Amino acid sequence: NDTAGMALLLEENQLAHLQVADLDAETGENIPQLTKENWREAFAAQIKAYKDGGFERVNPSILKADILTTYPDFSERAIGFKRFSDVMKQLEKDGLVVVEMDEQKSMLIQVLGKE
Repeated sequence: NDTAGMALLLEENQLAHLQVADLDAETGENIPQLTKENWREAFAAQIKAYKDGGFERVNPSILKADILTTYPDFSERAIGFKRFSDVMKQLEKDGLVVVEMDEQKSMLIQVLGKE
């Protein structure tokens, strides 16, 4: 687990998303929205970015923060879930992650991604 590398990857990822958000604000284009129809693609892309960056496990709060960076209006209820942990359980069923608990009983997701 390379914490510094993870922070750098996440910072670069967030900067890329912020540039997109700034561009949207300048052009007046709609901010992208997650729906029941497209949320899996957005989460799969973010999980793939972690995998491509060499990360095996990620705290779900990092994933949520990255999703919120791209989709600032994201809510679990808008895509049909009560809690973010329910989203993680669905991603596990879809074969994108494995939900694990660390020593402190905090949730971690093992990044599988689909090739």
